Amino acid sequence: MQLKINYWTHIIIEWIPYDQFSDIKEIEKVDNNAAITYSAIWKNGPLYYRYDKKEWIRNPNKKVILNCLALDIEEFLDEVGNHYSNIYGISQNPNTNDYLLVLQNRNCKRCSKLYNNLENKWCKLCEINYIQNNFANWSGNEKIDNFIQEKQIKINGFNDRVVEWIPYNQFINIKETGKVDDNVAIIYSAIWKNGPLYHEEDRKEWIRNSCKKVVLKCLTLDINKFFIEANNYNDIYGMSQNQNKKGYILVLQNNRYCKRCCKPYNDLENNFCKSCQINYIQNNLTNWSGNQKIDDFIQEMHLKIDDYDNVIFEWIPYNQFAYIEEVGKGGFATIYSAIWKDGLLKFNYDKKICRRDNYKEVALKCIDNSHNITDEFLNEIKAYSITGYEYNNVLKVYGISQNPITKNHIIVLQYAKCGSFNNWMHYFNKNFDDYVKYYLLKYTFEGLEEIHQKQMVHRDFHIGNILISDYDSIVNIPIGIHISDMGLCGEVGNEDETKIYGVMPYVAPEVLRGKPYTQAADVYSFGMVMYYIITGKQPFENRAHDSLLALDICNGIRPEIPEIPEIPELKSNLYIDLMKKCWDSDPDKRPNVELIGTILSGLYDDIEIAEKYLFKEYKENKPLTSTHPQAIYSSRLLNPYTEGLSTYFTELNEEK
Repeated sequence: MQLKINYWTHIIIEWIPYDQFSDIKEIEKVDNNAAITYSAIWKNGPLYYRYDKKEWIRNPNKKVILNCLALDIEEFLDEVGNHYSNIYGISQNPNTNDYLLVLQNRNCKRCSKLYNNLENKWCKLCEINYIQNNFANWSGNEKIDNFIQEKQIKINGFNDRVVEWIPYNQFINIKETGKVDDNVAIIYSAIWKNGPLYHEEDRKEWIRNSCKKVVLKCLTLDINKFFIEANNYNDIYGMSQNQNKKGYILVLQNNRYCKRCCKPYNDLENNFCKSCQINYIQNNLTNWSGNQKIDDFIQEMHLKIDDYDNVIFEWIPYNQFAYIEEVGKGGFATIYSAIWKDGLLKFNYDKKICRRDNYKEVALKCIDNSHNITDEFLNEIKAYSITGYEYNNVLKVYGISQNPITKNHIIVLQYAKCGSFNNWMHYFNKNFDDYVKYYLLKYTFEGLEEIHQKQMVHRDFHIGNILISDYDSIVNIPIGIHISDMGLCGEVGNEDETKIYGVMPYVAPEVLRGKPYTQAADVYSFGMVMYYIITGKQPFENRAHDSLLALDICNGIRPEIPEIPEIPELKSNLYIDLMKKCWDSDPDKRPNVELIGTILSGLYDDIEIAEKYLFKEYKENKPLTSTHPQAIYSSRLLNPYTEGLSTYFTELNEEK
């Protein structure tokens, strides 16, 4: 055995005289004294190599395990081989002549095998034997008892649940809480008097956690289907049966499973069950449009709910709105602010029920000529957010309504008190600092990133469609930056090439030439947003937004930026570099959102440098220019200004 040593950390196996052991205590006998296990102290202790002194020394008074085996010498030596990795040596009791295995104290004191979990002194074999030999309660049904034993054999640690048969008289305070699938299952809450077994770490033994609150799922199924249902749960306490009723009972943890349907909570911390939430909503909403297409769409939106604070989308009668005031008008819609009297239906975290947030301020987007519901109208709604987070980067949608006089349909949206980015800058913060610029850039980008991660294209991305919910005047920052106006938002690869719509300086050159909108076109628009953030000026504000500008954009003309001076700090500026890459004429050379996100994480210092050395002096020295009367920064149809561009550039490329 010693010849197998090939490294200084290996244990030296040796003959150990029996008188080297003190404080010998019997731990356990196995198989009618065929094996007896003792704990002991080895006085001299094992040899180990002191690497710093380059010599072997002993570790005295070492606690060891003595495994006394009633075997002949050949069988004993075979057993030595089985313990090669954790054996200190061999000894012999002079009184009985029995040979002893001297083992590290990493072995189970009952069976001498290595602990499955040394830190917690866990031996799977012994724990399973203990559990199965000490259970007093069994069902008497061979199939069920075998099923329980199979579950017990799978225990791999002291934190695992011990599945057992639980007599029905162990349950008190039984109360019905729900029914599932036409009474195939009835759900009850109850108190289990004795409670489940758990492994007490300090005492290293199994004890019961009495008076435990549990969930009972009573199933009227045949035994085989009952087993299938039981296998759907990986942490049940056990099984039971009410002798007065048919079927069997699954005993489940109280805090992990919905009390209505017994499915695992989708959100354990908030006790949120998606299926029950959706059923509750659809069974308790009283307002419906009466239009099959709209009502089906509302139910489809309900199926998207996957968190307790998601928006519960609904039909909202027009008479629910008060204090309606026009706040803006676009090419195809008029925007109003209003108070929704009943308010948003929200999941109440404390009471675990849905409650309304009364008198909610909302925005009403009234779509022109929308008497008939179109797929385009419904697709716009899908592009908005239903997440409950207040400052999500895409504007939230609450529901649909209809003006009873005009018959136009209305999208009910989250209200952004500070209006558009441009509006916020004009009224709240004309000269915001570098941190605010970075903040605006970061959260605007995250909104675009969210859209692209859903494999969608915004197609009308400009600062007028970046809304700000609120403003903190103390720390001087906007709160809640949202992407809005999702009316043109569509799936990647599903773009209409015939209509070009948007704000001309923000529209990518390939789109002006009649190519389809892509995510790269959105990135071009983001480059123009970057320009606005760093300069405080709209791109091409001193020019008419006409056919000549469209031609110049297609020819590579971009908003003016100052020359970069020859100073070390500006050899390369990430902000300027990224902005230029975003508005590159070749869409294939523009970065995608993954790359932009990586660059933005280290961009703050470059915003400060660009502001200090470039745009501060640029803005101070450049003569003030008023916005050209034909510079239009609201979205509109651009086809009248782009006619012939596609043909012109096709012919130009052919000549080359």
